[in-house]
Amino acid sequence: MVPFVHGIILIILILLLLLLLLIIIIIIIIIIIIIIIIIIIIIIIIIIIIIIIIIIIIIIIIITIIKDTI
Repeated sequence: MVPFVHGIILIILILLLLLLLLIIIIIIIIIIIIIIIIIIIIIIIIIIIIIIIIIIIIIIIIITIIKDTI
């Protein structure tokens, strides 16, 4: 009877360890996904800023060309 109870306790402990491992893996995956999303957002923001700067430079060049011709 006693070894049977020990077997059940051992199985429960193994299952709990597996569950903990699964939870840890899921948390790590979620953290990696969040980091990737943050990196993508930062890249998009940088691209938008670069585009805005280029547009401003083009507008300034056009304005100076128009002023020079007038």
